[in-house]
Amino acid sequence: PGATTGYSTNKYTLGGNWEAMEAAGAVFLPAAGYRDGISLSYVGDYGFYWSASYDTNNGPYGLTFYSSLVDPDASGNVAIGKSVRLVTGCYGEATINGNITYVKCVQLWEDGPKFAEYNMGVTDGKAESYGGLYTWADNIASAQWGDSWRMPARTEFDGLIENCELEEITKNDVNGLLCTGRGNYEDNSIFLPFGGYIDHQFSDEKENENENKVGDYWSSTPTPREFANFLRVGYAGNTYSGKIADIWDGSQKFYFCSVRAVLAE
Repeated sequence: PGATTGYSTNKYTLGGNWEAMEAAGAVFLPAAGYRDGISLSYVGDYGFYWSASYDTNNGPYGLTFYSSLVDPDASGNVAIGKSVRLVTGCYGEATINGNITYVKCVQLWEDGPKFAEYNMGVTDGKAESYGGLYTWADNIASAQWGDSWRMPARTEFDGLIENCELEEITKNDVNGLLCTGRGNYEDNSIFLPFGGYIDHQFSDEKENENENKVGDYWSSTPTPREFANFLRVGYAGNTYSGKIADIWDGSQKFYFCSVRAVLAE
């Protein structure tokens, strides 16, 4: 590549540099300009690409680039014709802060559920972000993100423990549990940050002293006497069992815990 950015300096040959870059996972987006009615503009100079995410105030997001700038948060008029580069994979539509977006889903074992890539309540799209803490309700995922999502059942958390390699790691200064599939799913993983929990049984304060120490994740499975099953991740929170992840038979529903939604299919 050239020493500076720009079309005139960053030139690659098809049989040399570019094939090596493509083999490493690079993709090429032509600067195809845009169409307004029957008029084409900026062909060869600018690239305009639609995304699937929508801002209720500014319209759909898109990618705009030219020789000295790349803007992944550009918005635009829906009447303008822009390029589209399709992606493969599993995504579920979610309404987050009033905006429609698409959350990546990850399947970790055969016939297993498709877990969201990040926790409910996350607004920056990062797996290591804690997200919100919620009291239990069997439809909390669909109430927050829409009908494409639901809470995982206890049996699905059992499947997570049984079918995945589990490892405590730190990701960008956030402690959590890395869950990696096996066999045909060994390239698939999710990260469950230790978002802690809040117990309001004995106090009205909302201090979360367990953040970055342990993670509690609600299941959709209720138990008697206003309790519900949840997944606790982290050795520090499972001192009785000595396990890295364990299903607890019940926590009172006024506890505030994390939620990792799964795709409703």
